[in-house]
Amino acid sequence: MPAASSPSAAAGRKKVAATGPELFEVKDPRTGEVIGELPIHTAADLADMAQRSRKAFERWRHVPFKQRAEAMMRFSELVLDRLDEGVELIRSETGKTWTDAHADFLAAFNTIRYYCRKGEGFLADERRTPWLVKNKAVYVSYKPMGVAGIIAPWNFPFELAVSEAVTAMLAGSTVIVKPSEVTPLIALWAEELFKESGLPDNVFQIATGLGATGAALIGVVDRICFTGSTATGRKVAVACAERLIPCTLELGGKDPMIVCDDADIEKAAGAAVYGAFFNAGQMCTSIERAYVHEDVYDAFVRQVVDRTNSIRLTEDEGGPQDFGSMTFEPQIDIVEGHVEDAKRSGARVLTGGKRRPDIGPLVYEPTVLVDVDHSMTIMREESFGPILPIMKVRSDEEAVRLANDTPYGLNSGVWTEDGERAKDIARQLQVGTTEINDAATCHLLIESPFGGVKDSGVGRRKGPEGIRKYTEPQTVSRDLF
Repeated sequence: MPAASSPSAAAGRKKVAATGPELFEVKDPRTGEVIGELPIHTAADLADMAQRSRKAFERWRHVPFKQRAEAMMRFSELVLDRLDEGVELIRSETGKTWTDAHADFLAAFNTIRYYCRKGEGFLADERRTPWLVKNKAVYVSYKPMGVAGIIAPWNFPFELAVSEAVTAMLAGSTVIVKPSEVTPLIALWAEELFKESGLPDNVFQIATGLGATGAALIGVVDRICFTGSTATGRKVAVACAERLIPCTLELGGKDPMIVCDDADIEKAAGAAVYGAFFNAGQMCTSIERAYVHEDVYDAFVRQVVDRTNSIRLTEDEGGPQDFGSMTFEPQIDIVEGHVEDAKRSGARVLTGGKRRPDIGPLVYEPTVLVDVDHSMTIMREESFGPILPIMKVRSDEEAVRLANDTPYGLNSGVWTEDGERAKDIARQLQVGTTEINDAATCHLLIESPFGGVKDSGVGRRKGPEGIRKYTEPQTVSRDLF
């Protein structure tokens, strides 16, 4: 298998070299500079990795939970010790701002500490009370599954690779991670730190490459956790079905925000700007459309535009940079296409609406649109970028109907001062998560299951469900008398 040199070097000189017959390039989206060349791992490479992973599993599955947790905590402490290095590496791969890059690590630390403290209880034998056969004692045992495959995306390349890997390893599984070819360096950096933390060999491995590498991974593991586009998720689901292995699919979103006539407009507008433009809008739980009651529509739009215009795109605008580059060039093409389609159909751009090559090759301005409707692509298909279309509605019923008028169903938000009204609206939304009077904080609710319905995915991360999915439940019964 071709080997790459240490990715930690990229934090300083921003260059990673590799030897081997087939390589792919990693670029800094802020400049277009090539910062790494890594091997494309083949199906034969993946078969070899899986064989080593299975041997490691036979030892790792018997390690007591306390010792597994100690290994994960040592890893997290090493990450904290070298956090500045990790942040700069993520920024060089993704174009994130300093703040957005730190958020990637915060979410991962939250997961690691939660499962290290709570995981043993989630995996303990669970007693069940028989309904019919009263002379039986019954319990469910959660047994380690085997080798877990994790296919991670480019928008949060540390959190969505490492959090899932740690969860699986705490459950007693071994892990092979295939990071996005756009942002693989931070995963290799994590692999270094796992080794430094004393994790046994081959419990955690990285497979770099393109789509074919991910397909090969599906062919050799016992479970897949995939985060990415709905189109690719469908292919992953088919491949897993052919092998009869379970999969968790966290896919796209077109997350709506409903603003009722009694909402706190100042707070709602602030949340809309944060929820739409955090991480340059490249988040599956970003606010991608807002439905605002006609009585508060004008005030809401005015405040959103004012706040958007105050976003600092560079470091030299009176403070730290608020807004970074997009990461993946094909994605900025989608964003441009959605905005242009909306404009042709009568939408108005109130602020933003164009690329900023003077700042960086993949910078697209935070953009607010009005006069939008559901004949426009921008209101029904995932944009995954810094655009916020705002639509006026006359009632809660109209807002709910429009919010559900999409193939997606991941996250959502409801803004009202009436708690019962908020819960009633939330029950009607076809989504996995609803945030009342908040935006884009569901990732920090580690104790609760997270995932989508419809085209937004299958299965859940976080909570007891998040760690148990890496186990095989076994029902055991015995006679009481």
